[in-house]
Amino acid sequence: MPVAGLPIEVVRSYDSRDKRTGDFGVGWQLGITNVRLEKAAALGRFWNETYTGGFIPRYCLQPSKAHLITITFGDGRVFKFLP
Repeated sequence: MPVAGLPIEVVRSYDSRDKRTGDFGVGWQLGITNVRLEKAAALGRFWNETYTGGFIPRYCLQPSKAHLITITFGDGRVFKFLP
């Protein structure tokens, strides 16, 4: 199925032995091929919080480690971005 020109294959499968609740109910799973998603660090880790007090306090989060996300497509294209 072409998605905005991206070559992604979506596969829906059913296994009656699998009693887990999947994407479409019990036994159903959804798989996406021809694309790989990688993250350089756990997205909820490696952040520093700063706090500035006062009448209206300000909170700020800054990464202490890069949170790079890489998407690799089957045709070799690679997209990298920071969340």
